[in-house]
Amino acid sequence: MNQKAEICTICKAKVTESSTELKTPINKGEKIHDGDIYTHSCPVCGTYTISKSALDQLLEIQSNQKEDFVRFANYVNNKTSINIESPQHLQSIIQSNPGPKNLGEKVTMVLEKICNSINNIGEGLEISFLIHCYLYWCNNQAELKRIISILAKEGYIDITESNSNKVIDPNDDYFEYVHSPIVFLTARGIEIASQINRQNTSSKCFIAMSFNETFQTIMND
Repeated sequence: MNQKAEICTICKAKVTESSTELKTPINKGEKIHDGDIYTHSCPVCGTYTISKSALDQLLEIQSNQKEDFVRFANYVNNKTSINIESPQHLQSIIQSNPGPKNLGEKVTMVLEKICNSINNIGEGLEISFLIHCYLYWCNNQAELKRIISILAKEGYIDITESNSNKVIDPNDDYFEYVHSPIVFLTARGIEIASQINRQNTSSKCFIAMSFNETFQTIMND
C-alpha cells in the first residue's frame, strides 16, 4: 500500500514521511514559549531539534530568503544530529555555510559532490531530485534535474535508471519522467574527479570558470 504524501511544514515538499512535533512538555492550556523545543524530521530539509523562536525565523527565511534556506538545509543534511537553540544560532549556521557564489560554481559543486561520492570506476550514484536537492545546493528538484541534465549533455556523467542499464539521453522526452536516476562518471568525469581529488586550487578555479562560460547560457535557455 502506498503511503499518503504529506506537505512538510518547513520546506513545503510533498513527502511520505515528515513531522514537526513539540518536544518540550507543556500542560493543557499553557502557551508555547520562544524557548520551547520542536523536533523536526523530513527527508528533504533534514532532521533536527529547534526552538520555537528559531523555527519562526526559519519559516520566514524559507518564504523570503530561499538561498539562505538552502544553505541551512544543506548544512543540516550533512550532519547526523543538530540542535538549533535560537535565532542567533540559526543565523550563525547560515553564515558558516555560504555555498556557491554563482551559477558556474553551483554546477561545479554538484559535479564535485558526485565525484566525491563515487569511489570506484563503474560505481553508480543514485540521486533523487526531490530528496537530494538541498544536499546539492539547489533551490528545488527542478534545478537539480536541470544541472544533472547539463552535466550529462557536456559528457561528465551518464544517466540510467535503477532497473535498467540503458543510458538515458537528457534530450529525450523520457527524461522528464525520471525522478531518481543512477549516475555514472564518464571518462571525462573521471578526469575531472582526479583533478578534484588532488585538491588543486588552480584546477578548481579553472573548472569553475569553464562552467561559468559554458553553462550560463544553457541554464537560462
